[in-house]
Amino acid sequence: MFFYFKSHLPSWGPLRIDKRLMLLLFFLLCSASASSEGKPNLAAPFKQMWFFNTDEMTRLSPIADGERVFLPLSGGRIVALSISDSEQLWTSVPGGELTAPPLILDKKVYISIRRGTAEAPDPGGVIRVIDRSTGLILWAHEYDRAFVSNLVAEGDRIYAGSEDGHFYALRAKDGEVIWKARTGEAVRGNALITEKAIYVGSDDGYLYVLNKESGEQLWRFQTGGRIVGRPAIGDEKIFFGSADGNVYALDIRNGKKRWQVRTGAAVETMPLIYGDILIVASYDNFVYGLSIRNGNRRWAERLPGRLSLDLIPGEDAVMVAPLASSEIYVISARDGKRINAIRTDSRKISEAKVVATPVLNDNLLLIPTDRGLLAAKAIVDKAQQ
Repeated sequence: MFFYFKSHLPSWGPLRIDKRLMLLLFFLLCSASASSEGKPNLAAPFKQMWFFNTDEMTRLSPIADGERVFLPLSGGRIVALSISDSEQLWTSVPGGELTAPPLILDKKVYISIRRGTAEAPDPGGVIRVIDRSTGLILWAHEYDRAFVSNLVAEGDRIYAGSEDGHFYALRAKDGEVIWKARTGEAVRGNALITEKAIYVGSDDGYLYVLNKESGEQLWRFQTGGRIVGRPAIGDEKIFFGSADGNVYALDIRNGKKRWQVRTGAAVETMPLIYGDILIVASYDNFVYGLSIRNGNRRWAERLPGRLSLDLIPGEDAVMVAPLASSEIYVISARDGKRINAIRTDSRKISEAKVVATPVLNDNLLLIPTDRGLLAAKAIVDKAQQ
């Protein structure tokens, strides 16, 4: 099965360029280069490679390295699949309930678990570390409550938000707590880690800015709903959405509000920056392109399905996977127009619906569905079609 993507390129008429215009063009080219650096070309056609069929899928995304895919399943189980053909390499059953996507660090897989089950509730949390090659458990560390945000690795530390209302810095080698910063409620927000500061949202509606080394609160900003999506930084501003339906832009130095734009529903996904455009998805089924400078709407594209999963950035396009949809859309970052749609079903699997954010690993797209995991590969060389 092939999925074809169309490229949309602007047509330029003759230009008369003076020195000021040359400087402006140079600035825009640098901005475009910086915004697209490292992002894949989503205009390439995709070919379905394999489908790992299982009825144990969860709302957690898989993670992959160059050889294996690590897939979280219900019942506290995680499986390692060959990235080339989905052969099952090992299965680990650490018990409890998985509460965050796996994290790969130093040839190890870190998994976050809530110890209890539906039959025997237990709010306690555990981080277990598994050997990437064998699936054997290397060590485990217990905590009072489970971690419910993505685990983020930075240097010799792991950062994560907990159900106990704290954001933690952990020692990667053994899970010991280095520091914890208190918020008002559970911290499900995915953190942005910079050189000196951490930006993370909480269920209490605040965006917290913490000192990276000590966890000391530098400043905070209150919204009217929980903050889940990871913030983005650009143009000396911090951008993020809230369950109150607004997108916020704050001065990165002091947290002063620069602008605020309301959408029709909650915004709980990570914003993306493309040059001078901020792209956000809302529960109102719209993807918005906003001016980074003042929040003015550049474009809006309505898509079918609930837009609660993070957008996937490409070179000049964005991939959008509506929850419970059997199609994934690619839209232009410049004007929001649809470039194409990828269906999640195949000849063997029909009506497979997206259940978690897809993962793009190099040229391999991993799509978690309620019927299993679909892998489709971007064909970058037309001779391979």
